[in-house]
Amino acid sequence: MEHYLRFYIKFHSYIIAIATILGSVFMAVVLYQTTEFHYPLEEFYDYRFMGSTGILFGIIWFAVGVSLFYGIFKEVKKCLYPFVVMFMFELFLVILRDIVMIWQNQRWYNIVFVNPAAVICALCKCLLGF
Repeated sequence: MEHYLRFYIKFHSYIIAIATILGSVFMAVVLYQTTEFHYPLEEFYDYRFMGSTGILFGIIWFAVGVSLFYGIFKEVKKCLYPFVVMFMFELFLVILRDIVMIWQNQRWYNIVFVNPAAVICALCKCLLGF
């Protein structure tokens, strides 16, 4: 492979890894500071960003980001798999949330994959890990 193409691919991979690490740290800090343990109308909230679940996902995304960074730096293929698994798991949770919201007859702009702007934000969130 050409040297400049290899540098280009690794550079973008490093940016994704660093954005994942920083995004997960910032998101976990924000969720930790704003955590309340009593929520009115709990059935209408997004549990991914609430309480200990959000903090746990932030810690997992941090570990996945570090694994991705290490895998890119050392060129170890097995270290890239956690990022793929976590990305697919987050995407599955968003799809499952949308199915439940359709089942509960929620408004269309709350459902991610029906709202065009929310689709872009959700895919960026999953791709960057926060």
